[in-house]
Amino acid sequence: MNIPQTPSNVTQQFTHENNSVSFYSGLKAVFIRNVKILYQYKITIIVGFVNTLIAASLFYYISLLVPQNIIEQDGYVVSSVSFIFAGAMLVDISTKILMKSMNSFTSEMRQGTFETLSCIPFGLKRYFLSEISFEVVYGLIISIVHYIPVFLIFPLFIGFKISWSSLLTLLLLLICILIFFFSLSLLAATSHS
Repeated sequence: MNIPQTPSNVTQQFTHENNSVSFYSGLKAVFIRNVKILYQYKITIIVGFVNTLIAASLFYYISLLVPQNIIEQDGYVVSSVSFIFAGAMLVDISTKILMKSMNSFTSEMRQGTFETLSCIPFGLKRYFLSEISFEVVYGLIISIVHYIPVFLIFPLFIGFKISWSSLLTLLLLLICILIFFFSLSLLAATSHS
């Protein structure tokens, strides 16, 4: 005979020796769940590649109509098209990250099934932070991956050389972008809810 479980019994099943679940265990649970959900939507990843390629193609061929200007700064010589394309790429990536964070959190708040059952001992604040972390990291990675075919097809960055100092600067920039978008997504999601 099955005895109906109360919410406190369910909560006790997810706690271990009356201690709350660690932050990293909850973060791992959220990441695994989100990756499994994303795997079911493989077609959206393919559509992302196609959309990015179409937008970059339009931008590139329209930019060929603009006179080629050279920008020189601190020994680096960059064409104006590459400079503008890098700015457009950053705007596109940042928009995707913010929209994913807000949409994901809003849909999670509406459904509420996973949080109610398994995240009560983990804590709502910790769940909230891990959900936003996943969306920021996922948005950054998938946006960069979507641009790989663009870099391989179009000659935007011909003669572009990366030194150790510029590689270190790029890594610091990525860390700053992650921190910035994490805090901005956190702010946007809390004000949206």
